[in-house]
Amino acid sequence: MLVLSRRPGESIIINKNIRLKVASGYRRDSGSVSLYVDQPGQIGRYWNIGLGENVAINDQVKIKVLAMGSEVRLGISAPREMEIWREELLPLSRETLREVAR
Repeated sequence: MLVLSRRPGESIIINKNIRLKVASGYRRDSGSVSLYVDQPGQIGRYWNIGLGENVAINDQVKIKVLAMGSEVRLGISAPREMEIWREELLPLSRETLREVAR
């Protein structure tokens, strides 16, 4: 499991074609965070996920919320051959990033 911390508005790119964005930070009223997932060929999806809960992005990628606060700590379970990048470190051009987001 890879563990990454993200602030609201920050994204993770998985396998160069899945974008996982922290849409909102910890919300006390619901006890959850909002995640937005965008994949090619699918309509983007929002999830409200509580501490310790898991979400399956697809058959191979699973996300778990490990900690919530000003940052959200996410545990990402995926096959080793899948590349997982913090979006700001992704070695792609802006045009390629726009294609990933579509």
